[in-house]
Amino acid sequence: LPWQQTYLVSDALGQGVVLSSDGWIVTTSKVIASAKGGYMVATNDGMLRPATMIAIDPATDLVYLKVAAANLSAATFARASDINIGEQVVAIAIGSQSTKREVIPRFLAGLNSSGIVNNNGDLVKTSEYVQDVLVLDNQLPGNWQGAVVAKADGKVVGLAIGDEAVTYIYPLSTIDKIVSNLFTANKVSRPVLGVNYMSLSAVLPFIENKGDWPSAGVLLTKHSAARPAVKAGSPAAKVGLKENDVITSIAEERVNGLFSFSYLLN
Repeated sequence: LPWQQTYLVSDALGQGVVLSSDGWIVTTSKVIASAKGGYMVATNDGMLRPATMIAIDPATDLVYLKVAAANLSAATFARASDINIGEQVVAIAIGSQSTKREVIPRFLAGLNSSGIVNNNGDLVKTSEYVQDVLVLDNQLPGNWQGAVVAKADGKVVGLAIGDEAVTYIYPLSTIDKIVSNLFTANKVSRPVLGVNYMSLSAVLPFIENKGDWPSAGVLLTKHSAARPAVKAGSPAAKVGLKENDVITSIAEERVNGLFSFSYLLN
């Protein structure tokens, strides 16, 4: 095949997953760190194609790129509510010494959506920055950056990422919220709410009358004077949201399920 003769598989920067038949692909910033420079994509149909557009998502670890194509097979993504800690998944990628796909079974060991917490202020998150990553029970090979991780039914859970070791998955269950604009405007555009919040799971242990509060959701609260609960002039302010309001769901996805409020929003 032409692409096998053009580059060594061992020199590949990483993997990605197809979003549309006409050539939109998503990968991670570990694979493509900059929108500058030329990148080539080897697709499953045996062709080597140059990336004609690159769009970096500032809120996540995702990077979108476009190649000229008309008949690629787009992936189907698992919903957030269908992903469960403890379930078995499979990572799929091209091995370093072969052009054949390799499949490695793994288990979802947990979710890290908090980042580094040094004090109570670190528990207050902004709605426009997403930190959620799923944790695998064991690392993947070091060259498997951006490898597709899927459920047993074939639906894609996310893309493998990591620094020293590839042990995390960036989930893709909410990607449909941005792809339509990506396809038409060729850029990443994410919802903006303009709030800071704390998970009720972190708040409820310190509340005496818990019966007056919902069992799940997020409490709008300020981080500091520079980061109020509701940013002035934001969409949240325009619809009347204010400090100490509680949000319990977004588009029928329950908040305080597996994923964070920021992830479900974005």
